[in-house]
Order: sequence, then C-alpha cells, then structure tokens
Amino acid sequence: MRLSAFLLVAASSAAFAPHLGAQTQPAAQTQASGPILTLEEAIQLAIRSNPTHLRQISARSRAGAQLRSSYGQLLPNVSTSFGASFREGGQEIVGGQQFGSSNDILSSNYGIGITARYSGASLMQPRVDRANLSAAEADVTSSAATIRSQVVTQYLNV
Repeated sequence: MRLSAFLLVAASSAAFAPHLGAQTQPAAQTQASGPILTLEEAIQLAIRSNPTHLRQISARSRAGAQLRSSYGQLLPNVSTSFGASFREGGQEIVGGQQFGSSNDILSSNYGIGITARYSGASLMQPRVDRANLSAAEADVTSSAATIRSQVVTQYLNV
C-alpha cells in the first residue's frame, strides 16, 4: 500500500511539475526540476523493499541450506582415537613376594572407525529437499512477477 502511495506521489509530481512550472518558471528551469522515476527503477525499488518478496528469498535460502544438510547426512561418520602409556620398571615387594618388571614399558593404541547408517527416508530426503528448493525458487519468481505487475499497473494508472 505504501509502495502504491509512493509511486503515485512520485509519478504525479513528475507529471504535474512541467505544467505548474510552465506558469511560474522559464522552460529551462522546468527540465532541471529533479530526477524522474522510470518504470524499471520503480520495479527494482519495489522488489528490493517488498517484505513478502524478501520472505520468499529467505525461504529459498533456508531450502538450499536444508538440501545441503540432507546431502551431508549421507556422508559416513569417521572417528579416530590414539592413546599412549608409559610404565616405569621396578620391583615391588608385597607380602614377601616380588611383583613388577625390571624393564620400562611403553605402549600405544590407535583406532579408526567408520560408520554409516542409511534408511529409505534418509536416501529420499535429498529428493524431497530438492523439490522444496525448486518450489521456493518458483515462489520467488512468482513474487517478483506479481510485484512487477502491480507496479506497472500503478505506474500506468498514474
């Protein structure tokens, strides 16, 4: 609604300024009265500032992120581990018995694990998300076309 009022004021001031200025100002000053809002400028301004259209663009971004996330769910999980220990050699006497080793002991362990879990739902999710992204792109295109139509109508009415 504000956009219609803005376009109406901008176009009417541009349309009536030459008629009013002709009575009070010379012709040379009438043409330098200010910038005129062209149809394409009005359309671009409306597309950039329309909250409904901006919501559609945001929804398209979220749909793209969801598609990337669903592809990420198909990647396997990889885990690694590493450990090391050192035990100094030496003998202990407990109850008259000698326990332990006279040598130092150094040990290490390591592991690699790869797991992947797939289900019918996880395999179909990228297709669902791709369809949602296509729908969001269509919504953005439709929103831009609707805005363009409304601006052209208002521009021609003025």
